Amino acid sequence: MGRIEEAPFWEHKGIRVVFDPEWRCRRQEPLPTKAWIKTFYEKRYFQEVKDGWDELQNEEREFWERIFEDKRVNLEELLPGGSAPWKCLDVGCGNGMFLAYLQRRGWKVRGIEPSPLARLARDKYGVECSPDFIENVPVPSAEDKFHVVHVADLLEHVLEPYELLRKCHAFLRPDGIFLLDHGLDFNPFQLSAVEQMGLPCWWIAPEHITYWTHDQVVGALQREGFEIVRKESDFPIDLLLLMGIDYVSHPERGREAHRMRENFERVLSKTGRDDVRRRFYRQLASVGLGRQIRFYCRPGKT
Repeated sequence: MGRIEEAPFWEHKGIRVVFDPEWRCRRQEPLPTKAWIKTFYEKRYFQEVKDGWDELQNEEREFWERIFEDKRVNLEELLPGGSAPWKCLDVGCGNGMFLAYLQRRGWKVRGIEPSPLARLARDKYGVECSPDFIENVPVPSAEDKFHVVHVADLLEHVLEPYELLRKCHAFLRPDGIFLLDHGLDFNPFQLSAVEQMGLPCWWIAPEHITYWTHDQVVGALQREGFEIVRKESDFPIDLLLLMGIDYVSHPERGREAHRMRENFERVLSKTGRDDVRRRFYRQLASVGLGRQIRFYCRPGKT
């Protein structure tokens, strides 16, 4: 098999993906309709694709709160001093656990979530949450804008990704931080696993409209007026495929791979070496590697 990134298209389970030179990333072909997207997220996503998501996050609370704490520490280092309590808007906030974590530490928070999890964010976690899509939410006045706009695992789900970035820019204070937490698809570890192990492009899914490499995300952020001031990766779990943990052919091994990642982070944390873990992840991000990369950005002129 040749280098699959050079193929004219990529397919998995009936979903075809092509590179779009206008969008400057890979995307589904044909594109889903707005009506399909609206119905999918209001009625199916957390009921089918992510069924049991709230229970899973609570089972793995230590893992998730380590991520939340990393984000909080980075944000408070980058935000201007003397501004507490800071205000955070989480676009596509899911069940609101990240916002609840910040809220317990003195932040003012608000979420936007079109799925039924918006009610869970309000009723279970005590988070103010608008049950809507961001395109329907008006831009606040200058005094009501946010110190932080947070977007995690959302860019690939929207039909107009550049419009999402523009809307987030508009919600942000001039001295604020836009935090984009984004998965890297078609990354070198995935591509190597497909080419060497004969695996399918398993990351292609009907709910993922666009697919972005590190450099493509950087380009999109820069085009929309953001200045990237910090990057931090997470554990590149696809690396474990190349080490023999084939969780694609054997999905039951997915939990094993995840536990290995958790143990790696837990041991460093328990031995007081979170700083080592963070430096390691920042080095990975500097060369565009990781399953996720968190881009901390300041708004510039659009």
